Amino acid sequence: MLLVAILFLALLKEFKSTLVSFVLRLWDRNSAELTQKLRECREKERDLRKLSESISAQQEFARWARNDRALQKTTDQRQQLESTLNQKQTKNGIGVKLTINALLYVVTGIFLITFKSAEVIHLPSEDTFWTPVQRMVSYPCESNLAVSTWIVYASSCCGVATLRNTLTIY
Repeated sequence: MLLVAILFLALLKEFKSTLVSFVLRLWDRNSAELTQKLRECREKERDLRKLSESISAQQEFARWARNDRALQKTTDQRQQLESTLNQKQTKNGIGVKLTINALLYVVTGIFLITFKSAEVIHLPSEDTFWTPVQRMVSYPCESNLAVSTWIVYASSCCGVATLRNTLTIY
């Protein structure tokens, strides 16, 4: 059970960016409204551009000028919405990342401190390792014939990171 918990902590550490994006979606409901307004503004701008292309500026100048002012106003509104949305997403993203990182490090620290002397894996009784390596691998444990939680956690993190880098295709 302890080994599964260590692997779970290692996986959480490696895949925290996915966790951050999930929590950010749950945490920030207001950006969905801004995104909807931005989508509507883009559609309106596209329609006004099509209308502007279909109107002759020489023959129907008043109508073209009115459409051009509406297009300019819509473009400014879209740019303002994009700027607001980017600022909001950046601010929320930083807050969520800091919160999740702090929580993850606190939980990992508490877990490792609590189980620091727990023996995760028992080594065979005959001398299979050099004595200094055996002491290092079982450092906080009382027995030299065990692998400590710290070593299993560190190797799990390295293994998961290697696996993630191997499987990630860009």
